[in-house]
Amino acid sequence: MLQFELKKGAKTHEAQMRAGHTRLQWDRFYNITKAEINDLVEENPDVSWPTVPGDVLASMFDRVNAQLRAENIPEVQYDVFSWRMARAISYRNTSNSKPRAKSATASATESS
Repeated sequence: MLQFELKKGAKTHEAQMRAGHTRLQWDRFYNITKAEINDLVEENPDVSWPTVPGDVLASMFDRVNAQLRAENIPEVQYDVFSWRMARAISYRNTSNSKPRAKSATASATESS
């Protein structure tokens, strides 16, 4: 039986503790899941976590844990995986919808 299930509003340190990861291991988990989300959003720009099909979720979960195993990092339970992916996709979608500031170079070029 699981000690506890990670709540949706959990803090990062709670998720890391639940996963049983050191800081280094958590950083790898973060980057592995970030790559998965980047691929998902590139293929489906309007996707949200609740709308990801079950077969896609299962494949992503398996790939993440396979990569963790390959790096001798403890696998994560689905609650930690889902918590991280929901946050990552939300952040990715939010940051993509923000207007980007023009760089100084672009502004200088436009005024020439």
